[in-house]
Amino acid sequence: MLQDATRNWSTADATELYEVERWGKGYFSIGPSGDLLVHPTKETSRSINMKQLIDRLQLRGIQLPILVRFNGILQNRLKEIHDAFQRSIDEYQYKGRYSCVYPIKVNQQRQVVERIVEYGREFGFGLEAGSKPELLAVVALTDEKTPIVCNG
Repeated sequence: MLQDATRNWSTADATELYEVERWGKGYFSIGPSGDLLVHPTKETSRSINMKQLIDRLQLRGIQLPILVRFNGILQNRLKEIHDAFQRSIDEYQYKGRYSCVYPIKVNQQRQVVERIVEYGREFGFGLEAGSKPELLAVVALTDEKTPIVCNG
């Protein structure tokens, strides 16, 4: 009976069972072999096979669990946020000033904050600090052109 269930299993079944479309937001899918695929720019023609990536990392001696960060997803999300606000600004003819800021309390890992500063620069993104230690970190990671909001 178990053999029948696995023989009839499809990628559509996996996608539905794990609700990939709900949480994946176009960045994740199930490939033809049943492996999880990552699409950092949402282009389905460009993907990273997670099983193959993990297998290669283990061959290099990297042990599980591991954290894999896809900077392309972060970059794409910043652009999507910017574009959404820009569409609303244009549609409603907003005349005020707008600047998106990332509250570093969400994720204080240096690599993440550095990428947000780097990728957000073209959109005028800034950082928000809610405490003195956060403010010190923000000041250390930004330049004079990066907006800083101190909220605390």
